[in-house]
Amino acid sequence: MPLGNPQGGAGYAAEFQSSALPWLTSSIAPAAPNPMKISFGMVTRFITITNNDASNPLQFGVTYNGMKSSVGNFYTLAKGASLTLEWRITQMFVQGSGGTAAFSLAAGLTTIPPQNFYNVTGSGSDGTKWPGVG
Repeated sequence: MPLGNPQGGAGYAAEFQSSALPWLTSSIAPAAPNPMKISFGMVTRFITITNNDASNPLQFGVTYNGMKSSVGNFYTLAKGASLTLEWRITQMFVQGSGGTAAFSLAAGLTTIPPQNFYNVTGSGSDGTKWPGVG
C-alpha cells in the first residue's frame, strides 16, 4: 500500500533551517535587453551573486518581465560588487547594463522541487500576483 509520503513545500521550515546543497556557476551575462535565465532545479535557501566585470554593471531579477527597463523590477550590481540574499526562488534572470557582464553565482539549494513552490510572477491571473517582481 503506498504511503503517499508528503514532500516539503514553501512553508516547510526544516528545509530552510538546515545546511543547503551547493549550486555554483560563472558565466557571461548578455547585454540588456536580453536577460539570461538561470534555473536552479530546486528552491533556493540563499543566493550570492558577484559582478566580476571590470566595465559593466550587472542587473538581476526574478522574472523576465521585471528585467524590462520600462518595468524596472531588477537590482543593479556595481562593477566588482557582491550581494547575498536569502531568497526562496527557483529561477532568476541576469543581464549586463551597457554590455555583456561576467558574473559568478552561488546558491544554496533545499530539496524542495519547483512544482511544490509558488509561481513567482508579477502578472498572475489566478490571484498569485507578487508585486515588485515584474
